[in-house]
Amino acid sequence: CPGSYPGNLTEYLEHARALNVTFMSDLAPLGQVKKVARNTVTPESRGLCHIDRFNGELPAKSGFLTTDARLSVLGWAYDSGADNHEASLVVEGADGTRYRISGHRLLRGDVNAAFSLPDSTLAGFTFDGVGTDILPPGTYSIFIEQGSQAKALRCALSHKLVVAQST
Repeated sequence: CPGSYPGNLTEYLEHARALNVTFMSDLAPLGQVKKVARNTVTPESRGLCHIDRFNGELPAKSGFLTTDARLSVLGWAYDSGADNHEASLVVEGADGTRYRISGHRLLRGDVNAAFSLPDSTLAGFTFDGVGTDILPPGTYSIFIEQGSQAKALRCALSHKLVVAQST
C-alpha cells in the first residue's frame, strides 16, 4: 500500500507539514461525531481506501482496532466518481446504527503517484483525537464516505472497530 510513515501519527503530521503537505482545514470541525438518522440512505459502496495509522500505530491488514476514549486515524481513499474534498469516517453497529465522524482531506503524493492521479487530488484523510464517548461500547464496521452526504460514495475498510468501556 502507498505510504511509509514514522512510528506514530504526531511524527507523521509534523513530517507532512515540514514537506508542505496541504491539510484541508476549511471543512467541518475535525472529530465531530454525529449519529446518522435511521432513514438516511446508505451510499453506494465502491472505491479504494486504506488505514495507514490507527491511534499512532501501524495496523494489521485486517482485524480488530480497539480504543476506549480517543480515536486517531490516518489513511487514504479515492474514488473517481466522488467529490474527494470531503471525507467522513462512518462506524456502523450490528443493529444498523451509524455514526459519522467528520475529518480533513490532505494531499498524498505517494497515493497520487501510485494510482496515476492528478497532483491536486486530495486522496489522504485524517481523523485525529476524536472522542469516542458518544459511541456505546461494542464492535462496529467502519467505512470511509467521500463527497457530500447527498452524493456520497462509501469504501469499506478491512477492519472492525471495537470501542471498549472507558475507564
